[in-house]
Amino acid sequence: MTQEEYDVIVIGSGMGGLATAALTSRAGLRTLVLEHHFAAGGNTQCFRRKKMFDFDVGLHYIGDCGPGGLYQTVLGQLGLADKVEFLPMDRDGFDTLIYPDFRFRVPAGWDTYESRLKEAFPQEARAIERFLAFMKALAARRFAGPTPEIEAVKRRLNKPWDACTLGEVFDSLECSLRLRSVLSAESGTYGAPPSRASAALHAFILDHYMKGAYYVRGGSRALIDGLVSAIEEAGGRVRLRSRVQRILLENGRAKGEVFRARHVVSNADAKRTLLEMVGEEHVSKELAERLRAYRMSLPLFIIYLALEVDPRELGLRNSNYFLNPTYDPEEQYAAAYAG
Repeated sequence: MTQEEYDVIVIGSGMGGLATAALTSRAGLRTLVLEHHFAAGGNTQCFRRKKMFDFDVGLHYIGDCGPGGLYQTVLGQLGLADKVEFLPMDRDGFDTLIYPDFRFRVPAGWDTYESRLKEAFPQEARAIERFLAFMKALAARRFAGPTPEIEAVKRRLNKPWDACTLGEVFDSLECSLRLRSVLSAESGTYGAPPSRASAALHAFILDHYMKGAYYVRGGSRALIDGLVSAIEEAGGRVRLRSRVQRILLENGRAKGEVFRARHVVSNADAKRTLLEMVGEEHVSKELAERLRAYRMSLPLFIIYLALEVDPRELGLRNSNYFLNPTYDPEEQYAAAYAG
């Protein structure tokens, strides 16, 4: 058994873990990242085929990457602003929703988005106004606190504003099936239907895309390599193939290696972190019951294509294309959950 001392240990090398470790390393804290996989990056890993094609596993577009945006600010603090280039997607339609008899392009900017929704659904203009006002209020909740829009939904739902599902918000506003499908289009980002999705989470995701959608030039490899280099250049360490079994809160013995730190940050999910690594005996009964009820959202099955022609020659815009066989998102997710 060996022991090593650190100021900060970060469990998991996803974007949250790597960014945290890079910031703590540059702040002069001795930092260690422990990653179970043989490659760093978490959902932003990528792989190469035929020495010429780089395929991203999870990250294909993110929002708020323009000048002064969240990601540019963080990368600038880490000295990586010149090493990672974000390319903008079509601001007039970064998402293209295709249905059997209808097509809708999701633009950047709340005002443009609202105008386009009202043009497509004129009979539901009032519901659109209330929904978008509620989404913007939820997205700004940490700054603005409770707003009239939030209080109005609370009165209709009779439950805390931050406990509403997206489906419950749709029900309270009596949205049509078509409008629900368009408003929940970005649910693929977190893999859950409106009936299971947090309205607050959806608001955060929608808000950051409204600031413009982007992707990383050359794929996410540049983002991973940049963050790992920032950690190591500042004296931190990223250790792969290192599965964390337990987070020890008291003195104890363990087989294998023991790493000690003043602070432990977990980039793993809450259920595994608290029930398995920390241990159920160290959390309250109420929290343990809540955690046990958590279920993973659906995984994604991906087929990669390499084109020998420029997509623009095929009339394809710099946009995500969502092909929807039906307007009912609940129906589609139910079929997937059923296998």
